[in-house]
Amino acid sequence: MAITRFKDSSDSNREYYRITRAWGGVEHQRYVRIKRSERAAFLKAQVIDQQLEERQRAYRLRQELPSVRMVDQRGKIRGLARVTNKRPGRNQTEEFKLRVRHPETQDLHFTSISISHHGFEAAFQLAIEQILSWCEWENQPEIRQRLLACREFYRDSNQDDPPAVPAPRHQDELSAFEAGLQLAVRAYMPQRQIIQNRK
Repeated sequence: MAITRFKDSSDSNREYYRITRAWGGVEHQRYVRIKRSERAAFLKAQVIDQQLEERQRAYRLRQELPSVRMVDQRGKIRGLARVTNKRPGRNQTEEFKLRVRHPETQDLHFTSISISHHGFEAAFQLAIEQILSWCEWENQPEIRQRLLACREFYRDSNQDDPPAVPAPRHQDELSAFEAGLQLAVRAYMPQRQIIQNRK
């Protein structure tokens, strides 16, 4: 119990019960004035202390749960990112990139899981199962639930899978473009010769 009794320094006739609890690096204080009934004031202070203790315990439990440390306030899982790969000459692809440290050994694990291949739901599930395996949390359903609850942070608001990328132009179209380019170069060459002769 964190209840102390003290007198008001500005008025020696006033006495209080001070209830003090700390969590998250912040000290929380409440005061109950002792008036006619000292017992009634003390009982009220006990009720307040119990409420603060419950909040303190809840905070500590949240801190002890590994998933709290794995998830930030936005709902993003640390070490899990959704990325888009754009490579020249290839279709655009989406994937989950995982880069996760074991909470105790600090061993670093990384891999990628294709959203384009598996689809969003299956890829996200695979990513979560991989994190649970690396961190040895397979038998902790509350952590699994907490990580799965982050799904909406990673979901594309428009659609589950990446947009279709237009197929490359047909070879005939490319050949026609190259042929046109060659004609333009041939037409330019005589003019280039005239310009050089003028110099």
